[in-house]
Amino acid sequence: MRLNIFEKLKQDPYYWGMDVTQYPGDETMAAWKNDLPLQFTGFYLAPSPGQSNTSWMNKRGILSEQGWGFAPVYMGQQSGSGNLTTGQGALDAQNAAVLARKAGFRQGTYIYLDIQELGAISDAFLSYINGFVKRLLSAGYSPAVYCNYKNADKINSFVSGNPRFWVANYTYAASGAATGKAPDPANSGVPFAAVWQLAEDIPITFGGHRIASVDINSSIYRDPSI
Repeated sequence: MRLNIFEKLKQDPYYWGMDVTQYPGDETMAAWKNDLPLQFTGFYLAPSPGQSNTSWMNKRGILSEQGWGFAPVYMGQQSGSGNLTTGQGALDAQNAAVLARKAGFRQGTYIYLDIQELGAISDAFLSYINGFVKRLLSAGYSPAVYCNYKNADKINSFVSGNPRFWVANYTYAASGAATGKAPDPANSGVPFAAVWQLAEDIPITFGGHRIASVDINSSIYRDPSI
């Protein structure tokens, strides 16, 4: 017998989610929410220093009505930008707070600073992250970080404010992503991870709706924004 969604959520302690840069469209998101085991989606706050695509910005209302949870993402400065300072982190956090309010996210929402660094993270980058986290807290939002799993410990040790962590580590079999029960994010190699990006560039086709490249995540929260 097919379980209804409330019975399923009682059985599954972790939750599947997705993220993709370009908004897939209202019909696609509705189809995926209704018929795939996806509970939350990344939501890009833009324009930001690292993200010009604003296609998500006016979609929170309709996605909430469809039943989606959220992981709001702010892509700030990256390695080599020349602006990795505490002060710039504070300025970008203020921008992230403004964009979050504009998109409809109330104060207290977790906002994930997107850190794309794959190598060892620099002291300057840590200072930038620290400035971002402190200013975001003073703006009334909750700090969170998206990063490669290899950098999570160093960021967690250096940065104040107790940010939530979403880590990328592509060790999970892509064929099993978004099927069956979602795995514990601690299996990412970061025991304190709240969200695990475990597969990237997965093609999804359902009911005639296709996207060739979607990242798949698991989370301890049905809605990682709260």
